[in-house]
Amino acid sequence: MAVKPAPIRVQAIAPRVGKTLVSLRRVVKGASFVGCGDIGVERVEEDSRQCVPGSLFAAIPGGTHDGHHYIGDAIANGASAVLTQRVLPDCPVPQCVVPQSRIAYSQLCAVLNGRPDRLVNVTGVTGTNGKTTVAWMLRSLWAAVGQKCGLIGTVEYDNGRDHAEAKLTTPETKQFWSLLGEMSKQRVAHAAVELSSQALDQDRVASLQLGAAVFTNISQDHLDYHGSLENYFEAKAKILTNVRTGGSVILNADDSGLNGLVERVPAGVNVIQYSTTQPADVSASNITQDANGVTFQLHCDGQCSEVTLPCIGQHNISNALAAVAVLHTAGVAFPQIVEALNQISLPPGRLDRVVRSPFEVIVDYAHTPDALAHAIAAVKQSTAGKTLLVFGAGGDRDPGKRPLMGQAASAADVVFLTSDNPRTEDPSKIMQDVRAGITGTNLIEEADRTEAIRLAVCEAKTGDVVLIAGKGHETVQIVGNQTLPHDDRVVAMRCVAELESPLIANKAA
Repeated sequence: MAVKPAPIRVQAIAPRVGKTLVSLRRVVKGASFVGCGDIGVERVEEDSRQCVPGSLFAAIPGGTHDGHHYIGDAIANGASAVLTQRVLPDCPVPQCVVPQSRIAYSQLCAVLNGRPDRLVNVTGVTGTNGKTTVAWMLRSLWAAVGQKCGLIGTVEYDNGRDHAEAKLTTPETKQFWSLLGEMSKQRVAHAAVELSSQALDQDRVASLQLGAAVFTNISQDHLDYHGSLENYFEAKAKILTNVRTGGSVILNADDSGLNGLVERVPAGVNVIQYSTTQPADVSASNITQDANGVTFQLHCDGQCSEVTLPCIGQHNISNALAAVAVLHTAGVAFPQIVEALNQISLPPGRLDRVVRSPFEVIVDYAHTPDALAHAIAAVKQSTAGKTLLVFGAGGDRDPGKRPLMGQAASAADVVFLTSDNPRTEDPSKIMQDVRAGITGTNLIEEADRTEAIRLAVCEAKTGDVVLIAGKGHETVQIVGNQTLPHDDRVVAMRCVAELESPLIANKAA
């Protein structure tokens, strides 16, 4: 009689008190095993260099590297078993064979962290523009109604205990689930997480269950990765499969690029639409704007109230409506939402006023054609003076959007075309590509970003606005293979201070 192989224990390093080993057979349905009947896991790694004795190594194919090529290194470092997409005839350790190791890895990380998405109400936010602002607004609104909200996004990671500078908009799988796991331990009620197209395409969060998914908009970006706008859209649309039954998909009704998504929402999932231009489940009307912010009538579930936000731009009203929709679907009463909007906040580097007098300097993260157009429109609507724009386009990224960036920039009164992370490309070539789209405006070219900001500041007059776009909160400039310190906010404030310095004034005289 054949004897069923015994389960293999992948020993824990610093095991968690009270935790039992996780059975791969139970977590990953349809898996087959070589050299064992099951594998018990408490530590898993996708980086062979991080393996220690007792680890399970997840061999995951990537865009440039295939984890299957590093199985030998993982075993040499102590890996006791392998999660793989194909049977490895000469592998000396037990194997768990699955169709897609990335998805199985996400499932395993979720379980090892206690399935925190079942304890924390997670809202996923995707879209070309507005992800960071919507997620940031969500955290501030939840705090305003007395409920703790964690954050995973472009600017920072907040797990309810610690705040850390973000390295990726959506972190790699293990870190993502670790952050959510810590939120659960800290009894965080909600989490606002940005889900990038790359993360969705790579199944980094394949097993994530969302209470709500927000889709802000879709326009050209990241085609250097996705290859086409259709592929980009399909990657974004994968968020729909993450929404649990009874959850909600929240869509921007003003974005024609999202047409057709409603029909793709799974059965049992609610659809909520928001708009600044037409009646919707959550909408804004009678919009006015001045230098201090925007005022509008907020409509939600048959109720209406006047709201004033301390930020400019109709796109920020749209972002706020998305956040309002999330609270509404979670059962927060309309009067509470209206009161909470008084405490709403924007992330750093998003239409960030860093200088207010004698002219304004605003720093913004806008680095897509659509975002740049919205930023310029917001500035022009809030000032009677000229709009002086400093911007560039990134190197080693989709070159097709460069002339489109130039077209959007043409709405400014004066354009200072410069560098924005040229990476390994020639800055002059990038600027040439952008220049092809610029028409009907005064154009000044200066590849040195610091000098371009100085030139714009020197050109500005009382009542004007200098809009520095592209970097926002970022604090580096990537040139070649070097990462150099650069903060648009710091540079702008220094340039204005120098302009106002008597010493500088005397030298100029």
